Amino acid sequence: MMNDPLTDSKDKELEEALLCGILLLTIRNEKNEKDEFKDKLTNKILKHINESDFYIDIHKSIFKILKDALKKKKYLDNILLYKEAKKVLKDKCPKREFFSYLENKVKSIVAVEHYAMQVKNLSLIRQQIEANDKMMQDIRNGTTMNEAMEKYQKKIEELKEKSVTFSDPSPEEYKQENLTQVEDVFNYFKDVHSKVKTGFNNLDEALDGGLHTGLYILGATCGVGKTTFMLQIIDNIARKEQDVLFFSIEMSRREIIAKSISRLSYEKKGEEEKGENGLSTRAILNQAETNTDTQETIAKFEEIYCKKIAPSARIVDGVISIETVKESIAQHKRITNNNPVVFIDYLQAIKFKGNRDKREQIDEAITKLRILASEYDTPIFIISSLNRDSYRINRSDKSENKQTIGLADFKESGGIEYGADVILAMQYNDKKDKENESDGKRNMDLRILKNRMGRSLINDGLSFDFYYKFNFFKDNKNEKEINENPKDKDEHEIIIGLQKRKT
Repeated sequence: MMNDPLTDSKDKELEEALLCGILLLTIRNEKNEKDEFKDKLTNKILKHINESDFYIDIHKSIFKILKDALKKKKYLDNILLYKEAKKVLKDKCPKREFFSYLENKVKSIVAVEHYAMQVKNLSLIRQQIEANDKMMQDIRNGTTMNEAMEKYQKKIEELKEKSVTFSDPSPEEYKQENLTQVEDVFNYFKDVHSKVKTGFNNLDEALDGGLHTGLYILGATCGVGKTTFMLQIIDNIARKEQDVLFFSIEMSRREIIAKSISRLSYEKKGEEEKGENGLSTRAILNQAETNTDTQETIAKFEEIYCKKIAPSARIVDGVISIETVKESIAQHKRITNNNPVVFIDYLQAIKFKGNRDKREQIDEAITKLRILASEYDTPIFIISSLNRDSYRINRSDKSENKQTIGLADFKESGGIEYGADVILAMQYNDKKDKENESDGKRNMDLRILKNRMGRSLINDGLSFDFYYKFNFFKDNKNEKEINENPKDKDEHEIIIGLQKRKT
C-alpha cells in the first residue's frame, strides 16, 4: 500500500463512520417497510462507493459484506456482521467488540452521504498522488517531461473530474431527513441512560441522582483537596463495577494508588472509631521503613484495592493531549464494549499543539471534550485551576458574609463558563478553618455555580468534612455508608480478619 499523505487516523475515522452508517441502513432492512429516504441513500452508496475506495484493508472486506447486504436488502446487525467477517477474514478479523463499537460510531443515517463523499474523494486524491508519483519516477528514469505529461496528465485530470458532490435533497426528502433525525432523538429518549452515582449522597441529590452525560468541571485553589475529592468519586464508581478512565497529568500512578489505600485504611468497616489505625499516603509510599504490622496492614488494603477498585479503574498518567483522551476512550470501548466515565486532572495541564493563546487552547479542549461526552454518552469530569485573584477572594456572600468563588475565578474562564454543563467550586467553609486543623479535618464547601439541566447552589453549598491526612471526604448531610453493595462482603471479611489478628 502506498504511503498516504493524509494521516491514517483521519482515514480510519471517516471509513468507520461510513461503515457504521451503512450498517445502520442494513439494520433498517429488518422492518421490510418502504423507506424512500433509506432507499435513496442505499442507491447512492451502491452507485458511487467501491471496496477500492477504502484505505484500510479490513474496512474493504467489511464494506464488501455490507454492500452485498444492501443489494439483497438483507438484515445485518453487529453480531451478524461479525459472523460474516469471521468467515472472510478468519484470523485477521477484528475482535467481537470492534463490531459493537462500529455500530455505535454514529447515531443516525443522516450523515451517510457526507461520509461517503469524503471517503470517495480521499480515494481519488490518493489515486492522483499515486499517478503523479509514477510520472515523476518515469522522468527520473529517463522519460522526457512531455512524454510523461502526455502519459499521466490525462489520467490525473480524469480523476479530478470524478470528484463526488451529492446533490441537495428535494423539499420532501429534506423534510423526511429532518423527521428521521427527530425519530432518532425519540429513540434516544427511550434508551436507558444510567446516572452515575458519585458516592456522596448530598452531591448526588443536588445533581438529580448523580453524574449524567456531559461535561463537569471542578475548580479550587491549590491544596484544598480537589484531586483527592475527585479520586474518591472515581473509587466509589469503580467499587460499583462501573468502568472509569482517569487521566492524571501531574500525579503519578504510585501517588494515586497510595491515596486510595490511605482512604481505604480510614473508612474500613467494623470499627466504631474511624481512622484509629488509618495510614497516611507517606506511610504507604515509604512502607519499607515501617514495622511488620504496618506492612501487613497495607498488604490487606492492597488486596481490597485489587479486588474492588483496580478491575474497573484504569489510570493513565504522564503527558496527556485531547488526542490521547479520545484514543483511550475509543480503545476502551472497542475492547470492553463499555463507555467509561472519564476524569481528567487537570484542564490547564493538557498538552496542545502549536503556540496559540492559552485561552484559545482551553476553548478548543472544552469543545472537543464536550463532543466526546456526547459521542460516548458518558460524563467527563475535569479539574480546573483558578486564576491568581481567587487566592485572595474579595467577593462576599450576602447571606452569611462569606467569601466565595465565582465563575470569573476560573482560569481562561470563557470556554469553561459557556461550554461546561456543570461547574463546581470547592473552598474552605470558613476562611479560618485552614488554620484550625488540630482535629485533623477541614470543613469544606462545594458550590454548584452552573447546572445546565438542574438547579445551581451558589449561596448555599454542600458541606463536607475533609480528613486530609487520610484522603477522605465525608458527606455531612448523611452518615450512611457510601458502599452498600452486597458484593462488599469479602471486603468486610478481610477487615474483620485483620482486626481479629490484631486483638
